[in-house]
Amino acid sequence: MIQVTNLSLNYGSKDIFINASLGIRNGERIGLIGPNGIGKTTFFRILNGTVEAQGKVVIPKDYRIGYLEQEAIEVHGTTLLEESLNAFPELLEAQAKIKKLEKEIENDPMNEELIEEFGDLHHFFDEHGGWQMEANAGKVLTGLGFKASEFDLPVESFSGGWQMRIALAKLLIQSPNLLLLDEPTNHLDLDSIFWFENYLKSYEGSVILISHDIRFLNNVINKTVEITNQSFVEYTGNYDDYVRIKWERIERQEQLQTTQQKKIDRLQSFVERFRYKQSKAKQVQSKIKFIEKMDVVKVDDASIQTANFRFPTPHRSSLEIANLEKVKKVYGDKLIFENVNFDIRRGDKIAFVGPNGTGKSTLSRIISQKEAPTDGIAKFGTLVQMDFYSQHSADELTHTNTILEEMENETTLEHYPQLRKILGNFLFSGDDIQKKIGVLSGGEKSRVCLAKMMLHTSNFLIFDEPTNHLDIYTKEVLKQALNAFEGALLVISHDREFLSGLVNRVIEIENKTLKAHLLDFESYLEKKEKEVLSSGTEGEGKKTNETKAERIAKREAEKDIKRKKSNLQKKIKKIEKEIETKEAEIVKIESELAKKEVYLNRIKVKDLTKTIETTKKEIEELWVTLDALLVDMEDF
Repeated sequence: MIQVTNLSLNYGSKDIFINASLGIRNGERIGLIGPNGIGKTTFFRILNGTVEAQGKVVIPKDYRIGYLEQEAIEVHGTTLLEESLNAFPELLEAQAKIKKLEKEIENDPMNEELIEEFGDLHHFFDEHGGWQMEANAGKVLTGLGFKASEFDLPVESFSGGWQMRIALAKLLIQSPNLLLLDEPTNHLDLDSIFWFENYLKSYEGSVILISHDIRFLNNVINKTVEITNQSFVEYTGNYDDYVRIKWERIERQEQLQTTQQKKIDRLQSFVERFRYKQSKAKQVQSKIKFIEKMDVVKVDDASIQTANFRFPTPHRSSLEIANLEKVKKVYGDKLIFENVNFDIRRGDKIAFVGPNGTGKSTLSRIISQKEAPTDGIAKFGTLVQMDFYSQHSADELTHTNTILEEMENETTLEHYPQLRKILGNFLFSGDDIQKKIGVLSGGEKSRVCLAKMMLHTSNFLIFDEPTNHLDIYTKEVLKQALNAFEGALLVISHDREFLSGLVNRVIEIENKTLKAHLLDFESYLEKKEKEVLSSGTEGEGKKTNETKAERIAKREAEKDIKRKKSNLQKKIKKIEKEIETKEAEIVKIESELAKKEVYLNRIKVKDLTKTIETTKKEIEELWVTLDALLVDMEDF
């Protein structure tokens, strides 16, 4: 057990901790909660010994602490498997000595000293799991998404996100007494998160997590520690339990405070009434002392300063936002994806999901017209105004600019008077807006990028991993803003809680192409889980047991399905085109109505207005038909 007592730390005039105490027991899986900048990462560094603070931190002898930082980690000079096995320096050293002694004993088989040393090393290697270390490393690497075929690749060939996975794998393989994990899911995809959750739930040591992923916290932790008022407040249970217990406690405190205040008011009334009456002097003094000695019930401050924003109301775009036909992307000799066919329509809220490295970000850049496809056609609708936010947007900020200058460089004269208000909505006010971009935290830079988006009236938003540097509270505000957004949305994210209730279409990138799911995200997760559980249950024997007639019938059924699907797609395209044509007619008539010679002619205005109303009714009928066809399409 680790015991932290009377921990105090300040940076200049800012207090981070004041006499804070906390016990970390064996087997606890703790979620460390609090807004960005409250001191969560600082506490990890205190436990890790890289930051000094006043107070006592008692750590048992030979207690091992493993720390995964949020910042980029780079390794080089080894293969993937070799680097992961570097988690066992003592075992690797013993293994090398064993191999050396084997050769020496071969040349001098009667040397008792060599034989004894060989036996001791062999016993040490066996007792500490040396024979299993490669298998254990392979199990963890595979769980985190690495393929066995990649084990012998040089670590330099892996991107930054995969380098973070290598660092995480080494920590898990080491199996320290305490794991300190700072945003560990930032670079994981859904499959590896599923595996990681199960791994942590059965982990024998203790774990402390900093994470904005509420679903991850709920599935893993059994205790929540909130940093508030420069101290620690402990709650039994997961994140949802913490929220419930906290509000229940606040409600009880408010009730006690109300009851106490009524009692104080009665006592105070008695004092005021009989203060100058000699016969009641003793009673008055007694009640005054009673009030003074009373422990005043305080109510915890549940208010957390959060960003508060909504995306500007967009102009209406064309029905079709984007359409991709047989799109292919190649980098050098590496095929990313091919034969990609799909479209984005007005009102769509789409999630791109799939393993890391499958091309989700690449495809989003093609859709945002930041990259061109290697082959195929990417068409875009009219009146489409798109905005793009990626996990790397913060890197594109000018570090020498102040926050205000960064906004000024982006704005138009129309928005200039609103700059300070917009920044205030993102928690930048007063002197804060004069801070240089270079000194901001990752979360603050993300808020600057979001603030810049408020300066654009876009009807199609693309987000690539938007939650990576946002705290739980800002992430929830962003989700609410996107739910209220009236335009189209495309989002890449592995955050299940963020996507749940937000998207209405799920596109999975797998095996270098797309698989469309006309489902909400929760339904997709359920379907994905069933697929994972049922995989491998159907053997090859089932295929060999099919008769020739059954195989012919199966092929005919598949052909029939393809024909029906093709006919549906043609009908959908035809109706979408009709809707687009009729909407264009309305725009044209509205332009006519704006002309002076027309709007002064009452008869013509009446005729044109009637035509608009008729056309709108026709569009509504077409939408009803289209919705029915899209529902039928879900069966395929």
